[in-house]
Amino acid sequence: MPHPILIDVEKIPWKIPLRLAHSLQGIVSIIMIRVAHCLVS
Repeated sequence: MPHPILIDVEKIPWKIPLRLAHSLQGIVSIIMIRVAHCLVS
């Protein structure tokens, strides 16, 4: 099981590793494509 992400929620912006940020960008992009596809259909 992966380790939890250590984020101090009181500090903005959150300091997250660049590798994790790239993974999250990919996931968000896929979700946005699916939502856009559902709205067009």
